[in-house]
Amino acid sequence: MKKFLIINMSIILISTGLINIIDFSSTTNSNLNENLEKASTKNIDLEYIYDSMINDDVPVQYEISFSYVDILKSYYNDVIDYYDSLPIEIEAMTFEDFYDEFYSQDEFSISEYSEILMNFINQEEMFFVESRSSSSREWYYDIGISLPQRPRYGCFDFNLIQVGDILYEEKGGGGLTGHIAIIEDSFYDTRFNVNYWRVIEAITRSGVSRGVLDDDRFVERKGRLLRVPSANAAARQRAVNFTIQQLGKPYFLVLTKPTSINQPRWQCALLVWAAYMNQGIDIEVRLPLGLRGEPGVTPRDIFSASTTSGAYLRF
Repeated sequence: MKKFLIINMSIILISTGLINIIDFSSTTNSNLNENLEKASTKNIDLEYIYDSMINDDVPVQYEISFSYVDILKSYYNDVIDYYDSLPIEIEAMTFEDFYDEFYSQDEFSISEYSEILMNFINQEEMFFVESRSSSSREWYYDIGISLPQRPRYGCFDFNLIQVGDILYEEKGGGGLTGHIAIIEDSFYDTRFNVNYWRVIEAITRSGVSRGVLDDDRFVERKGRLLRVPSANAAARQRAVNFTIQQLGKPYFLVLTKPTSINQPRWQCALLVWAAYMNQGIDIEVRLPLGLRGEPGVTPRDIFSASTTSGAYLRF
């Protein structure tokens, strides 16, 4: 038999093994049914609530007196505690971000969603630590405004590239999340008497910096070039200018979605996404029913987005 508890403007529907949280707060008669239908899909593990919230001295039927917000906060605190245990700094999401991101999707329960957040950041953290500790780095990263060696061209038709196009690299992020950079422009280097393509990217060891795109990098990193079809030349240039203004800022694992030009630190995909969001173009993937992709903004989100053209040139 199902039981109902009315607590803090919420209904907790207790059934076998699960608790469904139905949110009545901030609802009106006009949107009540819509909120009920959406909120009732959020399943909370009953065992988790027993383990973390029930006081042995109080009968169970009186102790479950938590609203859906309290339960979400408990899971959020678990995620933040996990982030704090890692050997790197992470710009974690606020509870408001956690709440909004969770309710923007209908695929995962709160326990599954929290586990996804922790697994995702664990993958990023492993790559971050490995890349920071590595003594070697490819020559095409962090070049400034001059070439350290001659780039190789001829295998790919890079003449198709436009300013503001997006470089997606499958092998970025240790092959777990990919990597994203934006095409700054083609430049001429007097030392090597060659035109070369320069990108702006956020990388672990150098932060937001300039790099080179050539044949070797395109092959080694399993590159693909994407375009934002809805952006005209002026919008693409403004997106590039946004990233130029971020040069020198440190790399940081960021799970929020800031777009301010004053953001103090960046992750690779977030930087390029914010550059286009400031032009009114969202290049993050949207799944069926308007759902989002991975936590924060990731390279795979941008690669899979309907607002990017797909790979018009690949290795």
